[in-house]
Amino acid sequence: SFISLIFVFMFLFLNVFYLTQIKAIQTLSDVLSTKELGEITSKDLKVTKEEIIRQIKEKNSDLKDKNLQIVGEPTETKATVKSDDYTGQVNVTFTVKPKEVSKVELSTVLKTKELGEITSKDLKVTKEEIIRQIKEKNNDLKDKNLQIVGETTETKATVKSDDYTGQVNVTFTVKPKEVSKVELSTVLKTKELGEIKSKDLKVTKEEIIRQIKEKNNDLKDKNLQIVGETTETKATVKSDDYTGQVNVIFTVKQKEVSKVELSTVLKTKELGEIKSKDLKVTKEEIIRQIKEKNNDLKDKNLQIVGETTETKATVKSDDYTGQVNVIFTVKQKEVSKVELSTVLKTKELGEITSKDLKVTKEEIIRQIKEKNSDLKDKNLQIVGEPTETKATVKSDDFQDEVEVEFTFKKKS
Repeated sequence: SFISLIFVFMFLFLNVFYLTQIKAIQTLSDVLSTKELGEITSKDLKVTKEEIIRQIKEKNSDLKDKNLQIVGEPTETKATVKSDDYTGQVNVTFTVKPKEVSKVELSTVLKTKELGEITSKDLKVTKEEIIRQIKEKNNDLKDKNLQIVGETTETKATVKSDDYTGQVNVTFTVKPKEVSKVELSTVLKTKELGEIKSKDLKVTKEEIIRQIKEKNNDLKDKNLQIVGETTETKATVKSDDYTGQVNVIFTVKQKEVSKVELSTVLKTKELGEIKSKDLKVTKEEIIRQIKEKNNDLKDKNLQIVGETTETKATVKSDDYTGQVNVIFTVKQKEVSKVELSTVLKTKELGEITSKDLKVTKEEIIRQIKEKNSDLKDKNLQIVGEPTETKATVKSDDFQDEVEVEFTFKKKS
């Protein structure tokens, strides 16, 4: 019947639709059969996701027109791939090989080798100035890294680049840069310098220049020179930074240096006890004591006049007028000595080899110093006569005595 035919037709349609759906949800691993992709050449040693997908499609032609995605970040040798057209994910492996970039000859790009005139501050052009001129004359090299090979001559240089093969010789001429200078007179406006105070009645060139800079603020950091000799009231000045020369005038006034009496500052003349290594005090020790007792003289230059006695000295100073007598007593410095045992720590000296049948005092002292490096430069003495295995040692530099032990071996 007609209804039966409709049921049969619907059954066949559903079967076809079902089979189509099964085909549509095929797993990716069934199609991506070549999982070892081999060598991938990449500009950098780290391969990109796009380069991996390109290699998968080359090795698996059924996936050429399919949408593939790399899951997460690939490692140096492995990646996981998926697709909206298939179920599941597949791991693929590969190795990375850097792409060889073929470089062209530098001479094919650096076409203008005659660079013309290079203006330079000095007559010797710098490497940077040559490179700048090359780039100006050869537009394709503007953003390239260029290097000058070796030293340049006055008219020639050799250039290379990491971006190209080979080297190229370039030629040029050097022209000094013209620095336009203004007239010194336009800056040095105050030419009447007024009164210059000088220690002597003849003013120095340095004092004149200092006064010029004080009166002309724009010249403070400039290099100025006095031309020839100055007179008592006039000088001629020039500068490397300006053109021309300028005459300046001034008057000289002697600096008044008023000195006070030394006795008004050196108030403590009884210096008390001066400790000295020897019983005769030195001039330096007296001056040190004067400064300790008279704080205002700490940074002053003091001198002892003539020879000192055991209790008296006469002192003067270039900073003051007059002289002052000072008195003092001398006490010998006590040098506190430490115990020898605190320095001679290794008392068991070990074996001493000797030419003689009995070890000598010198050999014992030598062994002590070898075993106790802090005593190397000290004066040591053996007390009395040593036995075959024992000796007593003392030193002028330390207190008390120390007993040391050793064994004796005859030198063969």
